[in-house]
Amino acid sequence: MVLHDVFHHASEDDGSMACEIMSYGTQAWIEHHTDELHLGVSYDELSAVIESTAESRAAAEAIAIFKLAPPPIHPSIEERFLSRFKEIVTQAFQESALTESLAKIPDIEMSSICDEPNLDRCAAWMSFGFTRAQERFPDPEATRELFNRLHTAMKKWSKLDKTDLLIILDERRSTVTSPDIDFVDILLGCCPDENLSHEAQEQPFSPSA
Repeated sequence: MVLHDVFHHASEDDGSMACEIMSYGTQAWIEHHTDELHLGVSYDELSAVIESTAESRAAAEAIAIFKLAPPPIHPSIEERFLSRFKEIVTQAFQESALTESLAKIPDIEMSSICDEPNLDRCAAWMSFGFTRAQERFPDPEATRELFNRLHTAMKKWSKLDKTDLLIILDERRSTVTSPDIDFVDILLGCCPDENLSHEAQEQPFSPSA
């Protein structure tokens, strides 16, 4: 979950449904940008987010959350990705509409949530996340590899008698640095060290870096 927040969200994200949908576009860029079969995440993942969001909210609030405004710009992406994003959001909302957690929403409102204009806006937000991720992570293969390495290293580090870990991510270079020497050693032990800054290993850590 920590790595999802760090890699798939940006610091300015506010936890809105638009930002959650954007995160799937980010995930698609990092993990599936060359995947001709799936072209992104499963709609089941988004369905789970939709249902958990509706469970803890009143009907009126859920309706307002699920009816999205257009993103600030409509990104230009390959048609195969846009079509896949539209397919994901369509399946996710249609499946969720049948669940108990969304039963509180009146049928007429649920129809407007699942209609073409709203689904197009959802797909546009996912596309927006995709293009933002292209700018944040120019090398998606290196970023995906770093994500997987950090996942392994953080699981090992969590077994140590420590409570705080600071990791500084350089998004453009897909590298991390950390003042925690134990974590650095664990990360280097997991795999080759091309994704860990050699300079950071040799220089003392500076909070202003």
